[in-house]
Amino acid sequence: MAELPKSERGHLGARAYGALYRRLSGTGIHRFALARWLDERLLSRLRGGEVTVDGRTFRLDAVDSLRLSVTGSYEPEVTALLQRELRPGDLFIDVGAHVGFFTVLMAERVAPGGLVLAFEPDPSNAELLRTNVARNACTNVQIHQAAVSDRDGEALLYRSPTNPSDHRLDPRASELREAVPARCVRLETAVHGLPHPRLVKIDVQGHEPRVLDGMERILQGQDELRLVLEFWPQGLEDAGSSAEALLDRLLDHGFRLHRIGADGPHAVQRADLLGHFSARRGNFTNLFCLRPGTKLR
Repeated sequence: MAELPKSERGHLGARAYGALYRRLSGTGIHRFALARWLDERLLSRLRGGEVTVDGRTFRLDAVDSLRLSVTGSYEPEVTALLQRELRPGDLFIDVGAHVGFFTVLMAERVAPGGLVLAFEPDPSNAELLRTNVARNACTNVQIHQAAVSDRDGEALLYRSPTNPSDHRLDPRASELREAVPARCVRLETAVHGLPHPRLVKIDVQGHEPRVLDGMERILQGQDELRLVLEFWPQGLEDAGSSAEALLDRLLDHGFRLHRIGADGPHAVQRADLLGHFSARRGNFTNLFCLRPGTKLR
């Protein structure tokens, strides 16, 4: 049999890696050193520096921590949900925007008349965010190089040496991490004078409870508000909180919990989430939270 050209072999390898990564993502397998080592070796051979998704071009971080160059997408089930729930004229808030994948895609979704607020504290990520917003001509995006938290002021951001999507505010993550100054802002401060947000996406490596603390008036003032957030018990525990506390907080604010799956969001009970996801397993999922009487689009 004739040998495939090197470029085609690379393409097939990327497709195979991407399929495997999507299948294992969220399972907690990366808590094992061997799995991390194999993943890093494979990704280093296959990744690229930029990628085009749905006609938008993205410059990636140095290690392509979102795996966009090998999967061609990032959390496609979350992407589909955001695109379905957002409409022209909406205010969408991207907390933990990283290089701007959701920011760029949703900027077009809420146009005309809508606005995207993107928050990213890390200097390198924020520069890539600005680059990707500019190169895709997203004129309805406001970028804040800041971490969303429970206070306005200054903090230290503890940067992961291997994963630019895993920088954290919590000092418990400081071992073997460079600490750089970062600005903190409460979400209710940042949105003062703007329309009520329709949807807030939060992915901040366990800092989610602090984000909720800083948006109390937003949570209390809008029944139609929707939240999309990562539910990662290990990250919550590392940040000094817990999975139980986060879920209780959401329920106390009247939200119904839905787990975002490949076929859309499905209602889920607190006990089921705690039974399937734990710090010991290291696994995670994404939640869609909305209040009774609010209909899915």
